[in-house]
Amino acid sequence: MEEILHALSYLFYAVAHADRKVEKAEKEKIHTIVDENWQLLAQKGDPFAVNAVSMIDRMVEDLEKEDYDTELSLIQFKKVFDAHPEHFTPELKEFIFEVCARTANTFNHMNKSELVLLSRIELILHG
Repeated sequence: MEEILHALSYLFYAVAHADRKVEKAEKEKIHTIVDENWQLLAQKGDPFAVNAVSMIDRMVEDLEKEDYDTELSLIQFKKVFDAHPEHFTPELKEFIFEVCARTANTFNHMNKSELVLLSRIELILHG
């Protein structure tokens, strides 16, 4: 479902953009983690198309070019998450949080804004 992939792109972008600048290393980290782990997730019943990695990469690039707002990105993710809870399996939630945490820790470790954002993401994912 493309809507879920778009929502993930918004969320991953929000984490990379939490400090108001998306570093190249952060984009590379998102790509690497999604690419390495998507196959593992797919083995547990991937509900998405196989082009997920390239779609997420493109959307993160587009959001960065627009300098899209971090808060709006999180809101976009939450809307889809709330509208389609059945698609967010425990495995997918774990995957999502791992991508977010590892992305936040990529560039100069985590700062306060990234820690706060990760806490908010944890609340969205696990109530």
